[in-house]
Amino acid sequence: MRIGSRAFNAFVVPATNRGYAADLCCQGVKISVIVCAHNEAAFISACACSLLAQTRPADEIVVINNASDDRTGDIARILPHIRVCDEPRQGLLIARVCRVALSYLIA
Repeated sequence: MRIGSRAFNAFVVPATNRGYAADLCCQGVKISVIVCAHNEAAFISACACSLLAQTRPADEIVVINNASDDRTGDIARILPHIRVCDEPRQGLLIARVCRVALSYLIA
């Protein structure tokens, strides 16, 4: 997914598997989206708005505020339907292994 000049990693279901993903969503499977953010104050609200505007919005969106020096965490906290976890150690791998998702499918 591209927002402005920034590229964010996003989970994309291949066209051949869209029926399977739709079946899972209809069977009550919950979907979590994890956003790892480091100094992304300028883009975090646009990212959250894009995630909330999907045809099948996630059941939860978790922003991992990964040792940001700017207001990334503060901005994410005021957005609706967003949960924020502060990770004091910097690094994408550390942010990705945080066990914060409550759902079966994690994007």
